[in-house]
Amino acid sequence: MDAATATLIAGGLGIVGALLGAVVGLVVQDRLRRRGEVRFDIRAWVEGRSLTSHPGEYREFEARGFNDRDVNAALWNLEVEFYEGEDVIARMLPELPERPSRGAILGTPAEPIELPSRRSVYQTMRLEARDPFLETVKRADRARFVAVIVPGNERISAPLPPWTPFERARPWPIHPST
Repeated sequence: MDAATATLIAGGLGIVGALLGAVVGLVVQDRLRRRGEVRFDIRAWVEGRSLTSHPGEYREFEARGFNDRDVNAALWNLEVEFYEGEDVIARMLPELPERPSRGAILGTPAEPIELPSRRSVYQTMRLEARDPFLETVKRADRARFVAVIVPGNERISAPLPPWTPFERARPWPIHPST
């Protein structure tokens, strides 16, 4: 093999090695940034009462999330599942409550919850059940808030107490700083 061919082969291997190193470095860096935990706690029920305008009841719960990753995340496909034993007997989509000055209780469908990197997020959500659906959720022995973390497509869930009886939630625990 002559010197020119050896130089071309060495140069080609150097370029391929540099490109491969850059790709591996980017993949490893991305994995390290996405490593971490997304914590999501539910405090239920903070409010609940019968509806006067039509037969039914509503419950509100508070959710607190913290994204420990170096990249932003979001919770998508928000749902509350109601169980009887191991079977899902009902699913509800939470709403974001609005309280105009006239005292009416309205709601808008809950959109994905943004979880910025290393910041706490608080969100109040509301579920409203009307007859005959109300009887189904009252029959449930437990409930769970479920969502999907994006990016990553991981499913996250947190327990909720049964629909009835309504019990006001305790305040968030305060952790003393060390």
